[in-house]
Amino acid sequence: MTIEINFRGIDLVVEGTYDEGEAGQMYFSDMSGIPPSPSAFDINEIRVWDSEEDIYEALVENLSELEGLVLDKIEN
Repeated sequence: MTIEINFRGIDLVVEGTYDEGEAGQMYFSDMSGIPPSPSAFDINEIRVWDSEEDIYEALVENLSELEGLVLDKIEN
């Protein structure tokens, strides 16, 4: 999946895999259940909007923030 986001004033193209998570099941007839799992986005590649150069390594310390921005864009 490819998503365009703006990160700190820079337009980026982020490629990765989106997992929408699961709602879970509160209770089955035996009173057990399955907890919900959150959505996630695993980044594979990051490029400046009009470039082919992968800058993933330069932004590796910001991956969780970038993943959060991507999830916000996908889910809203």
